[in-house]
Amino acid sequence: MPARPLPSWWRRLGRSALLLRLALACLVAGAATAQARTVHSRSGQFIIHSPDPTPPSLGRVATIGSETNQLIPLYPDPLVVSCERIKSAVLAELRLPDRWRGKVHVTIDPRAPAEAFPSATGRRYLEGWHFALRLPAEIEAPALVRGVVHAVLLELILRQPAPQAPEVPLWLLEALTGQVLSRVGPDPVVRPNPITGKYGPTVGQLAGTLRERRPAEEDQRVLNLIRTRGWLTFEDISLPGPERLTGPAVEHYRACCQTLFVALRNLPQGPSRLTTFLSRLPHHLNWQTAFLEVYAPLFPRLLEVEKWWALVGQQLGAPTSDLETNARLGAAWLEDLLNVEVATRAAPGAAVTRQTLSFTDVLGQWDFTRQRAFFSARSQALRRLARVVPQPVAQLALAYAQTLDQYVAARLRLGYQPGLPGARTLALATLLESTRTQLETLEARRRELHPAPPASTPATPEDATPNPASEAAASARPAPGPEAAGVKPPESPAP
Repeated sequence: MPARPLPSWWRRLGRSALLLRLALACLVAGAATAQARTVHSRSGQFIIHSPDPTPPSLGRVATIGSETNQLIPLYPDPLVVSCERIKSAVLAELRLPDRWRGKVHVTIDPRAPAEAFPSATGRRYLEGWHFALRLPAEIEAPALVRGVVHAVLLELILRQPAPQAPEVPLWLLEALTGQVLSRVGPDPVVRPNPITGKYGPTVGQLAGTLRERRPAEEDQRVLNLIRTRGWLTFEDISLPGPERLTGPAVEHYRACCQTLFVALRNLPQGPSRLTTFLSRLPHHLNWQTAFLEVYAPLFPRLLEVEKWWALVGQQLGAPTSDLETNARLGAAWLEDLLNVEVATRAAPGAAVTRQTLSFTDVLGQWDFTRQRAFFSARSQALRRLARVVPQPVAQLALAYAQTLDQYVAARLRLGYQPGLPGARTLALATLLESTRTQLETLEARRRELHPAPPASTPATPEDATPNPASEAAASARPAPGPEAAGVKPPESPAP
């Protein structure tokens, strides 16, 4: 018999059930989409973990006054672009290609505190090092850049086998943070691109977020900041106190760190030395020993670094108010100018050895032609030094210069005075003894300013080469912009 047709209410119930199943399927698909909270960067090095996916642009309507808010909301997709841009900027500053080995897991955690100095951590696995960086849901741009730069530097340092993750020097971290924020474009921090929120025909237009970069203006801003706030010594940069890392003072500290980084990069083989310095960090307990190991040909001691760094400040016209440091560095510069390093041979064909001579040694061993050239050059250097050091050191430097000038002038007059040969020899001996006594008196005064003078060894001059740091200190000249900080200073002519 033919089937009876279903009642109309039953057919309506079936259609409702079908619609309900379709709605449940859409909800399940939406929930599955919402669980897609892991985003990989273009290079594959950065993996962003977030409790929420990136909302669509229509869900981020700009509000009045939001442009003054310093906090940036973090979402997976813009953050992964920021990480790649920051890494590219760091590699460009270090002159390195992108050959990463360790992955960096960046987690957006709403429970994380808003720290000004977020730091990455490294963990060693069988296949190598992996790194983690935990960020809050909202963060300021410098803090975000600083955290990603720290992760990039850790990965660079630990590309070679190392026993443990080292401590990244704070000055290098701040220097690269400043360079990334100010000099490298496009804008490293990708901000959410909101709707303008206007009504009428302009609804749906997006607000541009990229800012134009002007490196020359940024260099001038850094230089003006340093000249206004003063020049930090190398010790202040190496071991900053808490007062330099809070509030407006951190911008001043970062500006000095940027200048130090640029100056080191402009030294001979600067980029390669910086890369070697990073690779040596895991093998030393502190970064200073690794620094001295890499820069030993240029800076045998930290004092030499201090003198060079003070010279950079003088070239940039940045004064320092630390009189104690100025006096100590001035005494060290004076010590360099009062000695000359020479290459000697014990016999023809023998190996060359380098020795240090004092003014007294030069007075008794060199002929007057060499003495005149050497003493005249050192007198000019001492007078230049007297213009840039504190008063006690300046007075002593001028006294040395006057003694050398008086000796050269008296020796020239003695050569043209008529008389018996014996009388001329006696006058020369008297002049030499008088000059030697004056130099010994000045040496006693110098020991009070800077004890432990270097021992001098008599030698026959073959190839005299003055210390570059000493002549550089005496011939300092202001230079425009922090990019000029690494110019190697000229040396005085060798006698």
